[in-house]
Amino acid sequence: MQLLLILGCGWLVLFVFSLAMAAANNRYAVETTGADFQFSNPALDLAEEPNGVRETVANRLQTIISSRSSRRSHAGETIYVVDDDPDILNLIKEVLVAEGFDVHPFTNPEEALEDLAHTDSRPRMLLTDFCMQEMNGLDLISKVRSTRPDIKSIVISGVVDQDLINQMPEKSDRFLSKPFAISNLVSTLNETLAEANN
Repeated sequence: MQLLLILGCGWLVLFVFSLAMAAANNRYAVETTGADFQFSNPALDLAEEPNGVRETVANRLQTIISSRSSRRSHAGETIYVVDDDPDILNLIKEVLVAEGFDVHPFTNPEEALEDLAHTDSRPRMLLTDFCMQEMNGLDLISKVRSTRPDIKSIVISGVVDQDLINQMPEKSDRFLSKPFAISNLVSTLNETLAEANN
């Protein structure tokens, strides 16, 4: 009987010890996770700086709202996008459609001219690659402006730079060098359209 009692007590001690170890491990894991989170996200430390977090979140939300308001002011504008690289063309199209623009994409500048000659829409912007097989982007802009002189234009290129573009007789309103950030494309487009309204 005493032997059973000793074994039972030993088992109970081991059980309590294992529970204590599990709790300690769990606490260590939680503390480690919390420390990592605070280290990688100091702005979200609610316990120490609740007012700072609220201000940060409010400022970010206001920035997003302002950004979306400025973008939406041009929503529905028709934009012709011409690039003989289908992958780049599709990327630009998806981004601009998400921004609310009516995008007409073309891999061939001649097709863009043909569509422009027969459309009832009034495109406000021509976004074109510079180096294409049929004609370069500035030649395309020149032909488009012969019938739509008020159209705004942006030339994009990974081959030529701004200085070379500036030396050419035909001018575009803006130039973007490839590779470009999507945010830079959107802001440049919106700024160019805003200038057209002033």
